[in-house]
Amino acid sequence: MTEKKQPDPHPAPPDGGYGWLVCFMAFISQGVLFGIQNCFAITYSALTDSFPDANAFTIAWIGSLSWGMFYMASPFAGIFVDKMGCRKTAFLGGVVCCVGMIAGSFVPRIEYLYLTYGLVVGTGIGLAYVPSLIILGHYFRRHLGVTSGIVTMGSSVFTAVLPFGLKPALLHLGLPNTFRIMGGLFFLVSLCALSYRQILHRDANHNTTEPCNKSPNTTEQSSKSSALLKQEEAADEQNPPQVSRLRAVITKVVNVRIWQNRTYVMWCGGVFVALLTYFVPMVFLVKHSQQVFPKADAHILVTCLGAASGAGRLVFGKISDLPKVGRIRLQQIGLFLMGVSSLLVPLCSVFPALIVMAVCVGLFDGALMATLGPASIDLVGPRDASQALGFTLGLACLPLMAGMPIAGQIYDMTLSYNGAYYFGGVPLILSAVIMHFVVRRQNAEAAAEMAIEAIEEDGKFLTPKRHLPKLNSALSNSLVWLPQDERMEVVDVVSVV
Repeated sequence: MTEKKQPDPHPAPPDGGYGWLVCFMAFISQGVLFGIQNCFAITYSALTDSFPDANAFTIAWIGSLSWGMFYMASPFAGIFVDKMGCRKTAFLGGVVCCVGMIAGSFVPRIEYLYLTYGLVVGTGIGLAYVPSLIILGHYFRRHLGVTSGIVTMGSSVFTAVLPFGLKPALLHLGLPNTFRIMGGLFFLVSLCALSYRQILHRDANHNTTEPCNKSPNTTEQSSKSSALLKQEEAADEQNPPQVSRLRAVITKVVNVRIWQNRTYVMWCGGVFVALLTYFVPMVFLVKHSQQVFPKADAHILVTCLGAASGAGRLVFGKISDLPKVGRIRLQQIGLFLMGVSSLLVPLCSVFPALIVMAVCVGLFDGALMATLGPASIDLVGPRDASQALGFTLGLACLPLMAGMPIAGQIYDMTLSYNGAYYFGGVPLILSAVIMHFVVRRQNAEAAAEMAIEAIEEDGKFLTPKRHLPKLNSALSNSLVWLPQDERMEVVDVVSVV
C-alpha cells in the first residue's frame, strides 16, 4: 500500500508563470503610489499658488508628513502581512489612500492637508508598499533582483508620465478636482492587490532565535529549542505577571529574530541616515529651476528624473542578480553618487547642466530602491523579510519627516535653494560610508564560516539551520531556494565572530 504523498509546505518559487502577473500588478501599484508622491514637486507649486499666505516651510510639511507616515506605517504593514497576508494588507492601503486624497479635496485651509494628504495618505502608502515587494519573494528567487527592479520602475514610469496629466488637470480642473482624480488612481492600487496570492506559509512564531526556514527534525535544534523555552519560562517566573503578558504579546506580534542580526541592524542605520535628505533633491527641483532659470520649462526635470530612475532601477536590479555582485555594495555606490549629484546642483549655471544632474539623481536612486526589498531578503531570509523591510522603513520616518522641513527652513532663511541642496548631499555620502562597513562585516562573517555541516532535504526548499542572515548577499542568494535539478549542500555555520 503506497503512502499518500503530502504536499510540500515549502514550495520553491516558480520564477515565472503567475508570478509575472503579480509582478505587473505590483508595477502598477507602485507606479500609482510613488508616481503621485514623486510629483509632489508639481503639487507643491500648485499649493503655493492656491494658498499664497503659506510659506515654503508650512507647505513642505505636507509632503514631509506624507513621506514620514509612509515609513512610520511600514512596520505595521510588515506585521499585517504576517497576520493577514499581502492581499488584504495592500487592499486596505489602497482604500486608505483613496479616502485620504478625496477628503483632502474638500479642505478650506492648508493645515487640514496635514491630516488628509499627510497622515492618512502616507499611512495608506505604507500599508500598500511593503506587500508589493514582499509578494515577489513568493514567486521569484533567481530573478528576484530584476523583478524588483521592474516593480520599482513603476514609480519612475508614472513619475515621468503623470506631469503631463497633472499640469493640465491643475490648470483646467483646479486643485480639488485633481485631488479627486488622484483618489481614483489610489483605488486602482486596491484592485491590483487582489492578485497577491501567497504561496509561502506565514510563520507567526517569532519568539525564537532560530531562522523560520529551519529543519525541525534535528536533535541539535530540538535541544536548543528546549533550552530556550526553559530560559523564557525562568525569566517569566522572575517578572511580574503584567510584564510577562506584555512580553508575550510583543514576541507574538513582533519578529525579534531580525534584531539579533547585527549586520541587518547596521544596514538599518545606513538607510536611516540616507533618508534624512533622500528626497530633498527631488522635491525642490522644480522651484529651484524656476528661481534660477525662469524661462525654462522646469517640469521637464521631473520627467527626466523619473525616466532616469526607471532605467536605473531596471539596470541595477538586473546587475544585483549576478552571483558576484553584492546588493548592498550597489546601494553604497548609488548613495555616494546621488549625494555628489545633489552637491553639484547649485553649481549648474545653464539649464542643460541641471537636466544632467536630474538624470544622475534619478539614475542612482535606482541603486537603492531596486535593491531595498532583495537586500532585506538577503540579510534575514525570505520569511522574515516582511517585518525586516517594514521596520527598516519605519525607523527612517523620523529623519525623513525632519529633512524636508529643515531644507525648507534653509530656503526661508536664505531665499535660495542652494543651501538645501548642500544640506541634502552630506547625509547621502555619510550613508554610503556606513554601507561600506556593512559590506565589510558581511564579507568578514562569510569568511568566518569555518565548521560546515551539510543539510539536504529531498525536496525543493533548502536552507541552513542557522546563521543564514550572516551570509553575504551573493552566497545567500544561491542558498535560500534551489530547483530540484540544481540541489546542493547547504551549510550550517558555527560563527566565530
